[in-house]
This record gives sequence, C-alpha cells and structure tokens, in this order.
Amino acid sequence: MTDSNQELLVYGPVPSRRLGRSLGIDLIPLKLCSYDCIYCQLGKSSSKTVTRRPYRKADDVLHQLEARLAQGVSPDCITIAGSGEPTLNSDIGKIISQIKKITPVPVALLTNGSLLSEPEVRDSVMGADIVIPSLDACTPEQFLTINRPHRLVTFDKMTEGIITFADEYTGKLWLEIFIMEGINASVSDALAFKPLVDRISPDVVYVNTAVRPPADPSVKQASEKTMADFYTALGRQRHMDVTFEKAMSGRADRDIKPEILQLASRRPVTVADMAAGLGISENTAKREAETLLDSGLLQALKKGSCVYFRKTLTDGKKQS
Repeated sequence: MTDSNQELLVYGPVPSRRLGRSLGIDLIPLKLCSYDCIYCQLGKSSSKTVTRRPYRKADDVLHQLEARLAQGVSPDCITIAGSGEPTLNSDIGKIISQIKKITPVPVALLTNGSLLSEPEVRDSVMGADIVIPSLDACTPEQFLTINRPHRLVTFDKMTEGIITFADEYTGKLWLEIFIMEGINASVSDALAFKPLVDRISPDVVYVNTAVRPPADPSVKQASEKTMADFYTALGRQRHMDVTFEKAMSGRADRDIKPEILQLASRRPVTVADMAAGLGISENTAKREAETLLDSGLLQALKKGSCVYFRKTLTDGKKQS
C-alpha cells in the first residue's frame, strides 16, 4: 500500500471517453506545463517551462502502480497524463518501458506535442501503445491565443515535431483537436487544419470541445452541429465515445473520499464520472461528494445542466 503521507502519482481508474476505464499516472506537479491553454480544465498554469527533469521519479511511480494493480484494479488502459505536460518528465521513457514489463495493459500518452520536436523526447515515448497529441491551432496567431506557449515553443516547431513523430512512430496515433466557438471552430478553420492533419495522417482524429469548466470562462463549447461540420470539412469520420455500464448499486466497501479527491484534483468530475471510475453507485458518489463539499475539500462548478466537482487547494483556497 502507498504511504498515506506520500504524494499519490497513480489515480483512478477514471472514465475516459476514448480509453475506457483509465488508470492515470501523474508525472508532473500541478499545472507545470509548456503551455497555458485558455481551455485547460485545471486552471491557469503555475509555471511555463520546457526544462525536462525527473519531476516524479520513475521508481516512485512504478512502486505505486504495482501496489495499485495488486489491489485488483483492472483498467482498460494505463494513461500517462495528469497535472501537467508529461513529456517534461525526463524519466518518461524508463517509466513506459517498465510499465510494459509489469502489465500487459496498453499504455497511452496524452501530450500537447510541444516537445516532440526534440529527438530524445520522441525516442523516449516510442514504447507507448497509443500516443494522443493535441493540435488546437491552424495558424501561429491562433497558437498564441489558444495555447499561450512558452516563448521557446513556436507554431512551426510544434507542428513539425508532431509530423516528424508521426512519421517515425509505429503505434496507434490519435490526434485531438480542441475547438471553441468563435475561436477555431468554423468550417474555414477546419479547412485550414486539414493540410496539417493530412500530413500527420493519424489513425484517428478526435474533435473535442469545452465540456468541463475551462481556465478562461469566456471559452464557449462548440455545438453538436459545429462538431459535425468540422469533421465533415476535415474529411474525417467521427468516432463515438466509449459508453459505460451503470455502476454498482451497493455501498462502497471502503472509504471512497480519498479516491474522489484524487479524481477531482486532476480534472473536474461529475457524480456519474466518480461512479463509473470508482465502481460505486451514483447515490454513494453523491453522498460522499456532498460530505467533501460541506467540509470545504471540494468545490462545485456548474456548466450548463451539469455540476462538476473540483478539489479545493490547501487552506480552503479554491482553484481559479
């Protein structure tokens, strides 16, 4: 078991629309990133950097993963993602290769793609079964507006890095494009994205939008019609999200509050997300979330008809 005072680097499983029940691995301190994206569900970046270090040591990550799997967790995928850009961790290559020795569960990497221009970064992630880079802009101007990158990351450097990686990589490459109404979601935007997407030639394209509360409250979720038109202009088929069976109807046989806090510290989650990811009933998830809300450990955020829960920071300070 993990020491109660040790930082939790393995979390979930969480319900992922693309990857099923995903056991997450967090390699980076909260919001340490090469970008400061306006749509980020974790809020504003605490520090922008392109410096690679072993921010989370490989041995610590692997020890926690082995302990979690020993508890009988059966994820569909082990996903390297978490609180910041995971390729900033210089131990990522060792971590991926060792995970492959521990378990046959596929390893996925979620990355903003900003560092794939570096050969050592590309080499370090070749062992992942699935790599999902992001491409949110089709022009340098959009790139600055949407991703707000570190000064050393340029649009051309980023796009050429993803294209080069795609040429070298032999696993499954899924490209994610995040669109927002009035910013990068028009048909003309999609047509401008198309040459880049065609050069990358991913196995799958996922067009995503602001479902969860974003860092910038002015970010607007794209409509279903906008999403459909965007796929059509790209000349790409829309892949349906993974659906989840209803969670168990009984009570949890463990103290579920720490696991809820783990989930809510990585991204805003609904009661349904908690239930699907943790294998508990929605009634149990709701009851425990309300307890954490009353104690000030969670905050509630409403977006449309959904209520999301996000972990509050220490000393009652809420995330912005």
